[in-house]
Amino acid sequence: MQLRLDSKERFIESSGNYQVTAELGTLPVNKELEFLLQLYNPESFDLPIQEITATCGCTTARLIGGKLPAKRYGDLVLKLKTTSLNRTGEFTGSVRLLIDSKKTNHPNLDAINVSIHYRMGGLLNFMSDLQVIELNERKKGKVEIPFVSTLQTPTGDLEVSLEGVLAKANATIVVGNPLPHVLLDLENLVDGNRPGSGSVLLRDQESGKIAKTTLLMKSVSDVRVSPDTLHFTRIAGAKKGPLWFGASGLIRFGSIDRENQSDARGAALLVEASIGAKPIEVTLKRLSDGIYRFTVFAEDDLIASASVEDEPVVCWRLMRGGRQHLLEAGFVFEKK
Repeated sequence: MQLRLDSKERFIESSGNYQVTAELGTLPVNKELEFLLQLYNPESFDLPIQEITATCGCTTARLIGGKLPAKRYGDLVLKLKTTSLNRTGEFTGSVRLLIDSKKTNHPNLDAINVSIHYRMGGLLNFMSDLQVIELNERKKGKVEIPFVSTLQTPTGDLEVSLEGVLAKANATIVVGNPLPHVLLDLENLVDGNRPGSGSVLLRDQESGKIAKTTLLMKSVSDVRVSPDTLHFTRIAGAKKGPLWFGASGLIRFGSIDRENQSDARGAALLVEASIGAKPIEVTLKRLSDGIYRFTVFAEDDLIASASVEDEPVVCWRLMRGGRQHLLEAGFVFEKK
């Protein structure tokens, strides 16, 4: 492959970098390959090279003769190894040839930068080996898992299979733009809101290539504590000892566990609250399915010391139906 440098000799003062691009086409994955790049020096003087660095997967890069002779081609030999871990189907790197400008009459010349670009052939990969999927209790919905394929097999002809907690889900391959993806329908998952892991596998029968990604299923509940900012006010009648302040609000669960009706008297919901590392008192009253009224109490010194922080918060730990929910709410307090 022959590449021409743009001459800098036409400028009043030759300086800076030479830039060229080598398009290597489509290369097979997991192969060691050798390329000869012939770089043409258009200047009337030689370009001696004192150092070569590469970021294109090269195992070696050497310039025969150590310089680009004036008005002639110089041979740059690259040995590179392609990888099967690519996630885009393309690779871009560079080779930098540092010019020994002290040996020329142009001390401001810096380097020759050769940009290396090639496409990956025979590639089958998901964009990530590990992904976290957040499941909503009321609606599991659909999840897109993008992948890259540069196989000769049409994308739609690949086989998809599921393992682990995903075994009962439905999966189809969608030829998307710019990337295809596996579309997972999670509505059929058994107890799909429980944390767990599963795998999605793509298989090409013709080449035998397999791509796999693991999904960690994370339960995201619809529980809400309102208001977002609690207002602590002094409790009437607290005359002796430390001043006590209280704040009230609601805890709402967006979905109700119909199989567990033991919360008829609020017994199924355990609530802990704290400011910093210190627990505060909580009282709870069940209003209806999934709705509770709470009141929290804290001493004056505790909330006053915490309120000097940029964003003072009350930390909540809610346990209901064998599930734990960790939330935060900001607060302010009013001395009267």
